[in-house]
Amino acid sequence: PPWYMPFGGHQQMCQSKILSKLPYYHLLPMFAYKGLLKAFGESPQKIANLAEIKETGISIERFENIVKKSGFEIVRRRLFLLNPIYRWKFNIRPREQFGLISGIYFLRNFFTTAAYYLIK
Repeated sequence: PPWYMPFGGHQQMCQSKILSKLPYYHLLPMFAYKGLLKAFGESPQKIANLAEIKETGISIERFENIVKKSGFEIVRRRLFLLNPIYRWKFNIRPREQFGLISGIYFLRNFFTTAAYYLIK
């Protein structure tokens, strides 16, 4: 999942019912993010795990740059507005990202819940 999408921080893993459903707060600065997790009673281990995920978050653009710098080629890319896994998790039909959104550099990260690539 692209880092900037609503749940790119994997906050659905939180014990707090509020934090597990709250989108985008993983984009807060680290001190504020950890403070919020602590304020809602998350364990030190959970906070450490989520902070590690935050430190390694990756955007669509960063991934594509890594692919190119590594000498690979993107053969196919599919961006999804509604992640295919949501069919099993929430009984929601997958939907590919709209062409207009998928073409807008960086902004697409906020509205794309999954990016699938075939590289060679």
